[in-house]
Amino acid sequence: MRKIAFLFLTHPMALDMHGFLIATESAFSGCEIIKEVSIEKNVYSVVYNSFDGCYGIEKIYWNSDLVTNYNDEYGSSSLFDGSYMDCDNIEVIIGDAVEKLPVRLFADMKMTLTMGKNLTEIGDSAFARCTFLNEITFPETLVKIGAAAFSNAVLPCDIILDNTVEQIGNSAFSGATVKNIKLGRKVKSIGSQVFSSTKYDSIEIDIPDAEFIGWRA
Repeated sequence: MRKIAFLFLTHPMALDMHGFLIATESAFSGCEIIKEVSIEKNVYSVVYNSFDGCYGIEKIYWNSDLVTNYNDEYGSSSLFDGSYMDCDNIEVIIGDAVEKLPVRLFADMKMTLTMGKNLTEIGDSAFARCTFLNEITFPETLVKIGAAAFSNAVLPCDIILDNTVEQIGNSAFSGATVKNIKLGRKVKSIGSQVFSSTKYDSIEIDIPDAEFIGWRA
């Protein structure tokens, strides 16, 4: 049975999720008064589609490394999906407690993004079809970029992966728009079609120690 919580609240609010589990589909669906969402480091799990229709969200602070996709029945659904939110300019901050971003975290959103300094892995489709309004700086701790992580995204910056990144998943930047691309010596594995249909000004590749290069990488 579909359950919707907080739908009839009327005053703007900041939602601080601290150590609890959303176990119901669309838990905050349609709650337009939520302005800020804070996912703290001891939050256990969040159901995808929980924030559909939350058109008032202006800021998302993601600082949990424990969140898993509880009861994922939605296939390609994302937790924060711009198709169901008003996402012209949302501030997204990834906290320093985060080492791994879960799969399908954001989609179809316009955002300013700040990545935490301890991030090691970006999950599959984590930022699919997102438009970034600021230059993105990848932390020096980043080791893995998942499949389709930035597919069809718009990034007004250079993609510099020459210090720590070792693995780039299939279609990680396929269809994306970026400025310049640089892949360095740390890269060990590049999946298939990583830069398929990617729009860029220039690309520099120096990967003498690569162990795997996928089809039409």
